[in-house]
Amino acid sequence: MNEHCGSSKAIIVTCSELVLQCIVGKQPVPIPAFETLEDRVNLPRRYFLFFDVFFQAGRHNKELWKLAITKEKGNNGIPFGSCIFEAHVRTTLRENYFKWLLQVLSNPRLVNDEQLECWKTEYDYETSGSFPKRLICDTPLVALPVECQMEFDSEASVFKILTNEDEDSDDDENLPRSPRDVQDEQAIIVKDMVFKNRAKHQHMLKVLREKIAEIRALELSNAKRDDIKKALLSAKKRLCVFDDDLVQDQLQRPLAKRRRKSVDNKSRNSDKKLDFFGKACIALQREEDAGYRKAWENAYKDLKNHYIAETSDSNDNENVENQIHLLKHSTLLTNLKNCRVWRIAAAIDVPNTAAI
Repeated sequence: MNEHCGSSKAIIVTCSELVLQCIVGKQPVPIPAFETLEDRVNLPRRYFLFFDVFFQAGRHNKELWKLAITKEKGNNGIPFGSCIFEAHVRTTLRENYFKWLLQVLSNPRLVNDEQLECWKTEYDYETSGSFPKRLICDTPLVALPVECQMEFDSEASVFKILTNEDEDSDDDENLPRSPRDVQDEQAIIVKDMVFKNRAKHQHMLKVLREKIAEIRALELSNAKRDDIKKALLSAKKRLCVFDDDLVQDQLQRPLAKRRRKSVDNKSRNSDKKLDFFGKACIALQREEDAGYRKAWENAYKDLKNHYIAETSDSNDNENVENQIHLLKHSTLLTNLKNCRVWRIAAAIDVPNTAAI
């Protein structure tokens, strides 16, 4: 997996954009559960977010990505990436999910106290009735129009794209389902998936909130940068999803150093991480053998060519007065300074945001 290490930095910045979009936007939404971003067959709109944002960020080469979309209007058979690389992106996303939340939420220059009080993940909702209607797929991070939905046709082995225009057909017998019907069905799947996984993340969320409070207190007390960095590093070690010493949501790390349990694992990665990566590779290879991957990429190219209006670079310079001037000492903050999504999310009541 070392050959993919360079892509992790791009994914880190992308995830930070997502967190900021969810929290500091005009209409905040809960931070999505990472399990809901991986199911292309049952949750294609959410998977579009994963593929278009995270997978693309990890690929680095924007020209090759654009070529796969635009050459012959997508009818070219050019793949976007391998199963192994997608497994790496999934693993990176899971491994760093809580760490990225900490990185952004612990910094009062990015998230003020009022915004911090309101933030939630989808794991924080206990009942279906309390689950909000507006979720991540309704934000600018998902380039698809709200009225454009997708569903997988298992008989034809294709992803169907549904729009409101399909409802205007005069053929009542062959009238396709409406985008609203598909959206409602997939919303139920999202809730079921979140409630199935929420219990195992509660301890990690508790630790996360404790560490956010500790580090923000250091930030506001004008502590030395080295002390803050040490506190962040220590907190991130407590938020490792693939820690081999994490047993039933509790760290059981011995005081003395020890040899790695697995004799077969000679890498620096934990056994849990390698196990997840291996299972993800196998699952994605099965999807590719079944034709799901090719069907998805065909639908993605169709969407990018016919349903999504690409934004021009000139739009990146708009709303200059709302740009946040971030501190130079932080690579993360410096990168976020130039993110279009961050500037869009920051187009709120700027005087009420935390002072930089």
